Amino acid sequence: MVLADDGERISVAYDAPAAGAAEGLVLVVSHGFTGGWRRPDNRAIAVALKDFGGVVSYDSRGHGASSGVTTIGNQEVLDLDAAIGYARWLGARRIVTAGFSMGG
Repeated sequence: MVLADDGERISVAYDAPAAGAAEGLVLVVSHGFTGGWRRPDNRAIAVALKDFGGVVSYDSRGHGASSGVTTIGNQEVLDLDAAIGYARWLGARRIVTAGFSMGG
């Protein structure tokens, strides 16, 4: 768990990079409106992206194990910022964000 700037608890997951992936690169994946990092489709995306670098996935507020209620994108930028902060804490030197639907 990490905290968004407004105090919501955001559930995060980290997938270590596969052998040969770019060193210091972390991709932060933001799910769509009905998603979450534990869903099979989002897990498949994270596993595929491990070939390029480490992967941080998270549940936006009101989804999965995160606290709060969804604002359909208005405050979810704070959740993304918290996930990016987690990637930096992990030591990422380069961060790429990728999102789908609301997460885009």
